[in-house]
Amino acid sequence: MKGLATRGRACGIVGGRWPYGANVDMESRERLVGWAETLGLVLARPSHKCLTWVREGRCRARICGLHGGPWDHISCWKYDGKPALLLAQPYGVDGSDIPELAPLIADPHISISIVGDNWYGHGTVGVEVWNRSVRRQDLGPFSDLRLRWLRSEPSTSSQLGKGST
Repeated sequence: MKGLATRGRACGIVGGRWPYGANVDMESRERLVGWAETLGLVLARPSHKCLTWVREGRCRARICGLHGGPWDHISCWKYDGKPALLLAQPYGVDGSDIPELAPLIADPHISISIVGDNWYGHGTVGVEVWNRSVRRQDLGPFSDLRLRWLRSEPSTSSQLGKGST
């Protein structure tokens, strides 16, 4: 089996520059690599981690508005070389986040999923914002690929409420 650093490079981790969380936590790092490999995703490093990057492939804004609330521990991912996913991993999502998340449901260019488990761990949930034109249909929150990854990993979180551990 290939080493974690080699597998990480195949997932877009260049020069040991792991996303926040995986940069200091080996268990998060291992979960990240398994997750990215299973879903066929490669880490992207856009100048701005924002919804415009997911929709259009780049951001033209000087300041993007994804801060606080459900937008914690953000990373961006490509599939087949194209912007595919903005992944936020907050410590929970509750009613106070609805005004920020609700407009995304109506956006014809993206789809959003909130999942209980993701690679960051430590009681976080996954807020997945996908580019609809890139998202493979088999990558839904209850897809065979995601279930295979979840079965191979210890449960990191099964509740969506803030403050749950």
